[in-house]
Amino acid sequence: MQIRINYIKMCAQAKELQDKWFPSFGDYYWLGNKYLCISDACRILVDTTTLLSLQHGKGDNIWLPQPAQLQSLLGYENISVNVLNKLIFIRNIYQDNFDVQDMSDCELWLAFYMFEKYNKVWTDNHWIYYYIAKPQTCKRCGRIQHVVWSVSDKVWEDFCHETGWNKNKTICLECFAELIGHINFIKLKNIDSFVSFDRLWDSV
Repeated sequence: MQIRINYIKMCAQAKELQDKWFPSFGDYYWLGNKYLCISDACRILVDTTTLLSLQHGKGDNIWLPQPAQLQSLLGYENISVNVLNKLIFIRNIYQDNFDVQDMSDCELWLAFYMFEKYNKVWTDNHWIYYYIAKPQTCKRCGRIQHVVWSVSDKVWEDFCHETGWNKNKTICLECFAELIGHINFIKLKNIDSFVSFDRLWDSV
């Protein structure tokens, strides 16, 4: 198993994960934060004495779960297309928002686990809460929109009045642009100045 210092830090800070650890034979673990840069401080649980000792009290030891163990915690016996798409989604979050271009398998699966279970992402050596809005479906064309956009209340009211659109229904930006093309732009002034965009997620 590929173990990098960053993965050890991620595991050490993932208190929710460490609480799930029930030591078993074959587990990888680290002797604690004070041994962070000491390569031989990484151990594999193979003897009964150590097993019983860790089951009695884990102390400062840090569990370094393998990808298969994280998959088990997530309840994924088989890796489906849906799971792979979720993994790609998590990787893209890190690449697009935290400029993380290289993640080991262990780091990716841990990032996936922490996001799925606790809505947390790893940044600046800490896990932080990270909320994402659910994609919405356009009630005109059925397109699922992944971009949150908005206009001023005045423009929205004028748009709905002129087009007959129900102001309580979701519409995608493409349909909005198509319908607004039939409206007198002079009446609504410069529409571009009223449109604003946000990503689907906000970190807090």
